[in-house]
Amino acid sequence: MKKLFIFIASLCLIISVFQPFVLAVEPYELLPVDVVYYPNHMEIRKIYEMAASVDPDKIPRISFKRDDISYKCTDILREVIIGDETKPHIETETIDSKKNDIESILSVLPMTKEILTEDGFFGILYLNTSTIKSEIAGYGSTTSAVSTTRTYPNLYDMDSQHIPKSVTESGITYTLSDIQWRTDNSYNIDDYEIGSRYTAIAVYSGAKSSSYVKGYKVTAEYTGELCRTGVSVIRYTVIFSGTKIEPPQSINIVPVTTEPGTEAETINELTTELFTETATNIDSEILFSETVNVKTSGKFNWLLVVIPLALLTTASIASVIYMYLNKRKETTRHEETIDYDYIDTTADDNNDNSCNGGSI
Repeated sequence: MKKLFIFIASLCLIISVFQPFVLAVEPYELLPVDVVYYPNHMEIRKIYEMAASVDPDKIPRISFKRDDISYKCTDILREVIIGDETKPHIETETIDSKKNDIESILSVLPMTKEILTEDGFFGILYLNTSTIKSEIAGYGSTTSAVSTTRTYPNLYDMDSQHIPKSVTESGITYTLSDIQWRTDNSYNIDDYEIGSRYTAIAVYSGAKSSSYVKGYKVTAEYTGELCRTGVSVIRYTVIFSGTKIEPPQSINIVPVTTEPGTEAETINELTTELFTETATNIDSEILFSETVNVKTSGKFNWLLVVIPLALLTTASIASVIYMYLNKRKETTRHEETIDYDYIDTTADDNNDNSCNGGSI
């Protein structure tokens, strides 16, 4: 448990020290369209072009180092540029055609089309013939009158009772509409009577239904570029001025000639170590302050405060639990010791009594 507490405390210390380098990062940065470098004047200019709706505070102004020169943002220039903006555009057109051949379709499809969008883009689009597609728009039905004729010969009389009132042919039902009679006299040599025969010519009427394609729905795409004039573009020029970084001056320590083992030699060694450690600490503080300045020059990050507090709280809870368990363990051990002493004392008294009784 003690090792766990030491590990948590060390982890909290390490994260607290190195947290600015890990968490102090901008959520996102805008990229410049151009960077101009003036080495003679120790100046760098970063150029950004943005829409008028973009917040200029998002432009990074963090200081940086380059070629032993420290650059710091000293000025920002703003310029409004009026220009044109173009973008590709595809428009889908749908029309109706009575026929499905390409000549009929092209006769109803225009080759060009003018487009004006709601956001002010205008242009002429051209028909892309490879995108033409057609499909049946729907079906219709039509009804036509039809008729058929049937002949019934060798009838004894002109009685329509023997004529069928309807017939079916090719799936169509016909109804008897007219009958024409024809007399057919014949002579039979075996009979002395000459009898008459009749032929019925029956006309049947009906209706035939048929379906047809009403038309075709044709879709095609028009492609091209649209242009919009008078668009404002804001150009920002961020100026970084440089300062030469001077190397840290070294401290020359002149050793004092002393005899070995004397008090002067001891003082000389302590002085040398003190000056060396001071110079190292000064260089470390300069480097750390410059790094923190570069990394944390952006917006304030609440994680820098929340995470160390959470880690310290966890370490505190762990230490309290450890102290409570340690104290409980010591209390239990102390009670066991008291019980053991009590048992030994009672046993000694009994032994004394037994001995006294024996002597009596």
